[in-house]
Amino acid sequence: RRGAKIEPEDILEKHNMKLPLVLKVLNTSGGRGVFLARDEKELCALLRMSQFGASHIELIAQEFLEESKGMDVRVWVIGDKAYGACKRFNETDFRSNVGQGGFPHAFELDEEGKQIAVRASMILGLDWSGVDLLLAHKDPVTGKCHWRVGEVNSSPGWDKDSDKLIDYNLGDIIVEHICHKYNIETPIPKNDK
Repeated sequence: RRGAKIEPEDILEKHNMKLPLVLKVLNTSGGRGVFLARDEKELCALLRMSQFGASHIELIAQEFLEESKGMDVRVWVIGDKAYGACKRFNETDFRSNVGQGGFPHAFELDEEGKQIAVRASMILGLDWSGVDLLLAHKDPVTGKCHWRVGEVNSSPGWDKDSDKLIDYNLGDIIVEHICHKYNIETPIPKNDK
């Protein structure tokens, strides 16, 4: 709620959330403005900080998933297809963002995870996105992963190292997708993948 004073019970009771939880400042990226409230005292301090001064900061609260601590899976989605994923690890922080010390590794995401990422991107009407999946649970017997959407980035970072990790040239695929969608001729050769 913009401009309203938020108390811990607003989040914990009214929204049926439990501690620990993650607070994210809206309109930030790279893991900046993402905080872990382990107890009510920390939550209260973070909420007070967000309300300091004349302009209130908009926050979102998110369940903290212990199995995903310091780890997420970034999925690059273009149109209605997932073009690869990488698992990001951070051994020193709960945030897995590369900008916060996370390290990306190539990762073969299961079909269900790809479908979740594509569906999240399409619901938001995005032609191109980076969907961050969090591990909600991994079955100890079957190894099957159950994913939740952590966030959907409408302007995700990527570079040539990302292309190498997932073995796609995302720049060409984005241009190809936009040109196809809007019936624009392009000199870029068709991607075989």
